[in-house]
Amino acid sequence: MNQKGLTVIELMIVIAILGILAAVAMPAWRDYLVRAKIQQATDAAAPHRAALDRACRDTRLDGAGHDDLGLDPAEAWHGDYTTAIAAAGVGPTAGTVTLTLTDVGGDIESGGLLVLAGTCDAGRMTWTAGGGDVPGKYLPTLP
Repeated sequence: MNQKGLTVIELMIVIAILGILAAVAMPAWRDYLVRAKIQQATDAAAPHRAALDRACRDTRLDGAGHDDLGLDPAEAWHGDYTTAIAAAGVGPTAGTVTLTLTDVGGDIESGGLLVLAGTCDAGRMTWTAGGGDVPGKYLPTLP
């Protein structure tokens, strides 16, 4: 007997496999989209990080604010996923860039904060992302 096409059982198995793959892929895709939005917001803070880096080289980091760094006020810095970006020197060897985020999805609501912490060592800033309202799985990588 020559069989042509698929039986109902075979079709049901294929549909079940596709359903399982979709159930696994959708949360991973949502996480990817949130991480991409967070990374784009972090990229918008590049001028702030550069200004703090210059202040580090010039040993004028302690207490430096937007005016001292030559930056516009925090609310003037907004983008697709940020409503404000603030930079500050918080000590002779430390600075922060705080991003106020829009609703980027995931567990992060509109108005959530992402803090980029910089450490001045040998006239150069090294950066880490953390603090604020962003869970660890969404934190961006910083050069």
